[in-house]
Amino acid sequence: ELIGQQVDYDKLKQQNEWYNEILGLHEQHPDYAFASARVIARDPADAYGNFTVGSGSNAGIAAGAPVVTTGGYLVGVVEEVGLTFAKVRTITDPGSRVTVQISRTGDTAYTNGSTVEQAGEGILRLATLERTSGASVGDIVITSGIGGVYPAELPMGRIRSITAASDGMTLDAEIELFADIGELRQVMIITSFERQGE
Repeated sequence: ELIGQQVDYDKLKQQNEWYNEILGLHEQHPDYAFASARVIARDPADAYGNFTVGSGSNAGIAAGAPVVTTGGYLVGVVEEVGLTFAKVRTITDPGSRVTVQISRTGDTAYTNGSTVEQAGEGILRLATLERTSGASVGDIVITSGIGGVYPAELPMGRIRSITAASDGMTLDAEIELFADIGELRQVMIITSFERQGE
């Protein structure tokens, strides 16, 4: 009986922490509509952290919806939806592309997924950054909002390194992600937002 009470207490404590974070996210982005979702499955053979959540079309979730942590950090996009589940492709997956902006300078570029090794370290590749960019190590990377797939200004991470690209005209960079994708247990799915699809 005591063990059962402790389990219930731990569960309530965890839920309370999540609800506090979710409330803060709602206050920061009143124009977003959210669906809360618990991570229910991962493929151990998937090096990029793609996962399944236990909420689907019954919660208003559709394919293409952005997925963020309860703290508001972008982690992926809904790829497939069922009635009671949704499969999420993470931003470290090589099939993911996100148009981003360097918060300090306003320069834009796009993400290029991760290598297997980088994904394990929480590192994301950034490509097509202009050679004349004033971006530097430590700068914060956010979503640009271009294309209407992701809302603008969702934080993603900080620049860890910058190198000249092989084309000689642009720069490549590595982003150290704010979110630990492999440890996610609860996420928020943005079901609608201002300027979506524009």
